Amino acid sequence: MGTTRTISRRGFLAWAGASATAAALAACAPAVAPTGATGGQAVAGGERVKLVLTHWGGESEASYMRDTADQFMAATPDIEVEVIHFPDNYDEKLLTMIAGGTPPDVHMTLRFTYFNFVAKGIAINLQPYLEQAGFSPDAYYDVGLRPYRFRGNLYGMPREIDDWVVFYNKAMFDEAGVPYPSGEWTWDDLVENGKALTKRDPDGRALQFGYGFAHLGGAKAFDCFVYQAGGRMVDNEDEPTQFIMTDPAAIEGVQYMADLANVHGIMPSPREVTDLGAVNDLFMSGKIAMRYGEFWSSVQFLGIQDFEWDIAEPARGQQQATWVGGACYTVNSGTKHAEEAVRFVLYASGPEGAKIVASARAGVPAIKEVAESPTFLENTPPSNMVAAVNVFDYGVQPPMSPTFPEWYRSLTSALDPVWSGEKSAEEALVGVADEVQTLIDQGHELLQNL
Repeated sequence: MGTTRTISRRGFLAWAGASATAAALAACAPAVAPTGATGGQAVAGGERVKLVLTHWGGESEASYMRDTADQFMAATPDIEVEVIHFPDNYDEKLLTMIAGGTPPDVHMTLRFTYFNFVAKGIAINLQPYLEQAGFSPDAYYDVGLRPYRFRGNLYGMPREIDDWVVFYNKAMFDEAGVPYPSGEWTWDDLVENGKALTKRDPDGRALQFGYGFAHLGGAKAFDCFVYQAGGRMVDNEDEPTQFIMTDPAAIEGVQYMADLANVHGIMPSPREVTDLGAVNDLFMSGKIAMRYGEFWSSVQFLGIQDFEWDIAEPARGQQQATWVGGACYTVNSGTKHAEEAVRFVLYASGPEGAKIVASARAGVPAIKEVAESPTFLENTPPSNMVAAVNVFDYGVQPPMSPTFPEWYRSLTSALDPVWSGEKSAEEALVGVADEVQTLIDQGHELLQNL
């Protein structure tokens, strides 16, 4: 079971002293619920409204989520927030709460599952509340809001933006005499320098690798290379209707990724990962020079004592591209306090919540003024924090389809033989295309009811 914490009330003074930007974004929602919305009734006798918030993650995540709720209540004495932390099996436990008639008012939602919640009516349309609260999107990066906007309406608000960057071991680069990685590297540079950083014994067994992925074979990884090659996963990321990874550019991107292990030998193969350990562990032990993965992993790497590390933008193929993900706050359709829930969401996703994200290294703040401030950029290591912001210019979001989790599983399963060298990218992608297209069609049909 998840652990539950009820957080105490704080004073009103902090709210009065909040910054002008925070006040604009976290302002009180309208006194009258928008047409068609539920909740927002006045509470008799001046009693506080109680909201329930659910989230997943480890203890570090639980800590900053509690901090967010604490600070909100200090600024908003008429609302109490109970935080429920499910460390594992989050979606299953959340859906159990909903099915049992005790849904949370606000729940954290991953980009992978967010649109499924929208299509099934679990997450409400926030747009009417935002408009009446005078919300302006200008304070946010577009990559932070775009995935949660459907046909002009926002159904979620970003907690953070989590993008993929290259983590690298400076000592290994210095020893090999290889220049540090940058976004100016090409795919050819990656292979050439990766070979210089890879060591094997006379029998061919790896002693250290030049490169590795946080999640070998996951959509986050191969999506990056598909787009770097000039391809795409689907025809329209905001509302996909066609699977187009059978196009030559997409096939090239997937094959290039597989060849890093099976042809060039600079990256551990699935078998080597099984034998030697996970890529994150190999990076922390000084056995992988470059690790391509989520920025939030910088928290995990703070414990490294044996070498200095930093981050860089990824190499480019035909173009620059990298994965941009993250989580969002959604308001459950079963809430009886929609207005108060939106007030919390605006605060948590606004400047004050973004400052907590920045301090906790929980991703990149979605608020421009926070991500571009010393609060984030000088919270080192890594030294090159600006790289995590620069990649927004070419970040790639997951397709916003209600059935994405299902066809993601089909696609990743079909590509497993590609990573092991048993199939070509073309053979695998052509073979799974009809199955994925059927799931995309089903997702598109679900959206027609919104």
